[in-house]
Amino acid sequence: MIEKVQIEVTTNCNLRCEYCLKPEKAIEIEEEIVEKLRGVAKRFIFYGFGEPMLNKNLAKFVELLDGESVLSTNAMVEENFYEIAQLFDVVGVSIDTADFRKGLVLEKAMEKIEKLESPFAQFVILEENFPQFLALANSLAEKGIKVLATNAIAPSSRIYEKTLYFEGSRINLEHVHLTEGEIVEMIKRFFYIDPGRKAIAKKSPNFQAIIEARKRILKAQKIDERIKEIKSSLKEVFIAPEFFGESEKRECPYKNAIFVRADGKVSVCMELAYEHNEFVNRRLKKVEAFVIGDLLEQDIDEILENLREFEARRREVDFPWCGDCAHVFGCWFLENGMDCYGNKPSCSECLYSVSIAKCLV
Repeated sequence: MIEKVQIEVTTNCNLRCEYCLKPEKAIEIEEEIVEKLRGVAKRFIFYGFGEPMLNKNLAKFVELLDGESVLSTNAMVEENFYEIAQLFDVVGVSIDTADFRKGLVLEKAMEKIEKLESPFAQFVILEENFPQFLALANSLAEKGIKVLATNAIAPSSRIYEKTLYFEGSRINLEHVHLTEGEIVEMIKRFFYIDPGRKAIAKKSPNFQAIIEARKRILKAQKIDERIKEIKSSLKEVFIAPEFFGESEKRECPYKNAIFVRADGKVSVCMELAYEHNEFVNRRLKKVEAFVIGDLLEQDIDEILENLREFEARRREVDFPWCGDCAHVFGCWFLENGMDCYGNKPSCSECLYSVSIAKCLV
């Protein structure tokens, strides 16, 4: 038995979120796929690139599976909402601002979350909605409703400019006050480029980023300090993302877990479930899908064996952290879907691994 299964019961959605990476084709999961998941995990999370409540068989699916059940919903489906929601052990409601979640009616989402028995609120925070996020988070926390916030994974440079994090570590703050000329002199005197590139995986200042993204680093520092203040006052009801990528603190939230797509294909995590474009480390990146099986064609035991092989391989390898690498621009390895240690797929730029992006699992 594995820890968690994340199930995408549909790719259909009633909102149009600007930062969403969902596939264009609307697919609903088949019952035989869900039946194969019975008894597989301790926890089942109904959450993917679509609104789960739009699948008419959702209630049947959750009753099919043994284990803790978690639902993530935008709460914009009216029909049988509370009847279905009460079947789950935990319900998360997305209440971002309507500026980025086209079709969201905030008042309806707030009303529903306050009526649910075991809810938590989910926010995707960006620069423009940060003030409203703070107000809503405080309001909900005062009522004892847990708040989970995440940074956006940007599908474009336009959304990326609205995000609040810096992929590099806090060590870069030590040099952010220096001028470009002073940084160039430091590079000449104290640093060299390793032709083998592996030395760049070690934690060190990214002077190119300091020169080119100084405002972004300082913005992340300001937001980070503000979030720490909120954490100290809201404590256990507030789960917040990180705003710097600390390589030594990386930990995969999808250990011993799988992501089941609506078409039955299985991936090791949500990030690698579909091919998509992502703007990370100030450049566009094409993420390749990593599929370990297909529940329409294979038994779950065969797929779980593939998972165990992947988990064993992942435990044995080390992943560099590209956020602290000055060679991230024009990197041949990244352009070919791997990292400079030859890992493919690689977690070298995964925002989930450093908690810049938070997930339900």
